Amino acid sequence: MAVILVVGIIGGEILGRFHLPKVTGWIFSGIVVRFLSEYHEGFTGLNVKAASGFDVFMSFVLGYIAFTVGAALHFAGLRNARGRLGLLMLGEAIVTFSVVFVLMYMAGGWLDPENMTVQASLLLAAIAIAGAPGTTVLVVQEARSRGILTRTVIAAVALIDMVAVGIFVFAASYLTGDDSIAWHSPWQTALTSVAYEFGMALVVGGASALFALGLTRTVVGPAFLGPTMVAVILGAWGAASGFGVSGILACTFAGIVVTNVQHDTVRSAEAYLHSIGGVLFAAFYTLAGMKLDFTLVLNSAALVVLFFVARFLGKYSGAFAAMVVADVPKRVRNNLGLALVPHGGVAVGLVLLVQNSPNLGGVAEIV
Repeated sequence: MAVILVVGIIGGEILGRFHLPKVTGWIFSGIVVRFLSEYHEGFTGLNVKAASGFDVFMSFVLGYIAFTVGAALHFAGLRNARGRLGLLMLGEAIVTFSVVFVLMYMAGGWLDPENMTVQASLLLAAIAIAGAPGTTVLVVQEARSRGILTRTVIAAVALIDMVAVGIFVFAASYLTGDDSIAWHSPWQTALTSVAYEFGMALVVGGASALFALGLTRTVVGPAFLGPTMVAVILGAWGAASGFGVSGILACTFAGIVVTNVQHDTVRSAEAYLHSIGGVLFAAFYTLAGMKLDFTLVLNSAALVVLFFVARFLGKYSGAFAAMVVADVPKRVRNNLGLALVPHGGVAVGLVLLVQNSPNLGGVAEIV
């Protein structure tokens, strides 16, 4: 971990000198560590297999990111933004999904007709909706951004990721991976899976948050508000794993409950974690870079480029159309789509679900 931290910090500082986001330097540092692993793993012990040993740490950071993003959804403070956020979610769910699905199925089917099936296209379209809350929050904090665009982006990444998870769960439950005529399950079954995923995540995250808030009002003193919120993140993620639902959703709901029930507690938690946030993010994104395998990218380079282009077009056009209807200032309308382009942890989590699902084995490799 010490080597990962040092290498990541150095990479982030180097790119920071060129006025680029430090997160890019952290990820690039991880890629370099992986690429040169055969030369240093003898004395550092760092390789792809060793990186998998930090999965618990990465889960905590993902939970922290989800909690922070959920905590930004303070309903009283977003009263004036509800209209544009609702339209934005519709744009992402309809426009982004449709653009990616059509392009991947039509153009992707022409490039690789054997692998780019309707099942793979549906799953990729659902994954394309997801954003990168960690990267977004980090860049906003680093740039110290303020204003309507920043408020919209921070609130939107949480809601958009919830939309992505919902559509993905529906698609994954709907598909069976069978190439026969009955290649899907009844849509009622898929809707039940979505309801269970969101309902159980809400129960787990909400219960963890309310239990912790009860402790802060009766037993826990102000000095331990921060550690208590860390326990909320760990508890929500762990309980979600036990019930087989998304830890990201559970931690997001926990953040939403905390910020709307006792808003000042969120500020205490953020102040507590802010001092170590740089360490958490540097290690997290360096490890994420170590897990990137570019040999898989080279094998399907044309499809990768097509997915990137399709997702960019879908994201930008969906956000642009939503903001035109919402009648927001021109600068917000023109730039919101660009701010939502980054892809990150939630998408990786959804891809892992595809790999671990026995019903989706036929499309796991191409996804």
